[in-house]
Amino acid sequence: MFTGRIPEGIGGLKNLITLNLYDNYFEKNIPISITNLLELEELVLDKNKLTGPIHAGLGNLRSLKSLTLSRNRMSGLLPTELGNLESLVYLDFRECICVNKSRIGNIKIDSIGCSTQYVR
Repeated sequence: MFTGRIPEGIGGLKNLITLNLYDNYFEKNIPISITNLLELEELVLDKNKLTGPIHAGLGNLRSLKSLTLSRNRMSGLLPTELGNLESLVYLDFRECICVNKSRIGNIKIDSIGCSTQYVR
């Protein structure tokens, strides 16, 4: 298991398709450098201790098909920029302290409360 912060240098892995950091002890915010991973199709940050808001810059990851942020301590609203993720088919943010919206951009969320969402 890994601890501490997710390193900012992770954003330098430009050709990364999948980033799976499931079940570690990563803390603090998701590093903004993750928004540089434009080829990323799957981002799994489930079951860590991440805090803070979800970066609006994640909406720039146009290749993203699956985004799993569940079982963290993130807070705030889901950024409307996530509505730019036209390839997104799976969004999981259950057991977070987040989300207070019924819509993310043009994606309608049917049930509020940080439950698993299939969006397309």
